[in-house]
Amino acid sequence: SVCGMVAEGDKVQLRLSCSGLPALDFGSLTDGFVVVSVQQDGSWTQIGRTETVWDCLDPVFKKMFALRYRFQEKQIVRCEVYDDDSNVKHHTRHKLKVDGSSLAAHDFIGATEFTLGSLIGASEQTLTFPLENTGPRQSSKGPKHRGSITVSVVLDSTSYEEL
Repeated sequence: SVCGMVAEGDKVQLRLSCSGLPALDFGSLTDGFVVVSVQQDGSWTQIGRTETVWDCLDPVFKKMFALRYRFQEKQIVRCEVYDDDSNVKHHTRHKLKVDGSSLAAHDFIGATEFTLGSLIGASEQTLTFPLENTGPRQSSKGPKHRGSITVSVVLDSTSYEEL
């Protein structure tokens, strides 16, 4: 949990989990992962992606993402959730590359955007958003309801990627 206020310039880490993801592939549950991007100076920068959690509609991701909080800036964070369709599930369950170009091979579930400031100002520094099936990767596959993503601020771990 977070103690005290987050100050300008502090490094915060985002912990992600999803619930109620749709099963998009016949005969198996969702193999979910999240791609995290940040908007800076009007353009999006992908800061990384979580590991894939196999066969789970309510995944909790171990990998966290570090951002430096800048009070004066509107830091917009985008989380896109995918169903991993890389066909490596039964062979190699590790070492998926951070490679934005490969996202077309996976089923888009949904996304959300929020400002880092709104998350830091939230109760318990945790927010839950519905996943929206909109944007350039919008999918015609699966149900209208796409589940939700919960984002929390963590200050006490060292497993993160620096932006």
